[in-house]
Parts: sequence; structure tokens; C-alpha cells
Amino acid sequence: MLHKVTVVIFFFFLVFTCFETNLLEDGLALTTGGISFVAIILSGIKLKTAQKTAFLLSSIAVIFITLTVFMHNYPIVLVSSLNSHWSVTVFNSSSSQYSLQVMKVVALILIPIILVYQLFSHLVFRKRLTEKDLG
Repeated sequence: MLHKVTVVIFFFFLVFTCFETNLLEDGLALTTGGISFVAIILSGIKLKTAQKTAFLLSSIAVIFITLTVFMHNYPIVLVSSLNSHWSVTVFNSSSSQYSLQVMKVVALILIPIILVYQLFSHLVFRKRLTEKDLG
């Protein structure tokens, strides 16, 4: 039942988007939107028989929905409803070269530390608790 509701809501979202924007003129974004719609329908069909396939199809749908939104709106990141000149674009929202270099250095240092900590905690706590362990 929930799958049917999702398909109907997504269909109306896609139709509304076509009427309110120029999505019909953007062939690539329209194609990715169609692929996501088909993936949602197929995931519901496969839900009872092949759950891994249904999960894969719903994941594909989410990826293609995201691609549709960002490809259709590029270079606008955040659309202003008051004035189109006030919209946030990729170019006026990017960081300076220095801040990008600082973020890169911090990421190169901290990500390996975080991954090692996660591996360590997984190795320490990987054994399942049983009734005997609890009491």
C-alpha cells in the first residue's frame, strides 16, 4: 500500500515539476527523472519476491531523483522565491582557495584517524551479547 502511495506522490511531483519549470526542455534531466520513476515502480513489483533487487532499485531511484534536481537547477544551488538574482549559485557559494586547502589538510589528517578508531571499536565490540553476559 505504501509503495502505491509513493508512486502516486512521485508521479504528481514529476508532473507538477514539468508544469512549473522548464523540465520538458531539459532532455537529460527529464530522462533521469523518468529513470527514477521507473525504478520506483520496479522496486515495488520486486519487493515481495526479491528484496535485494527492490533495495537496489529504490537506491537507484533516490540517486536519479537527486541527479534530476541538481542537473536541472545547475548552477543554482538554492533558488530564491523573491528575486531570481538573489539565488545562491555554485560560483558565489564556493569557498576561497585557502579555506579549501585547509579543509583538505584537515580531512587528510582526520579521516584516517576516524577510520582507525572505527575499526578498533568494531574489533573490540564485535562479539554479540548473550543472556549470560547480561546477568
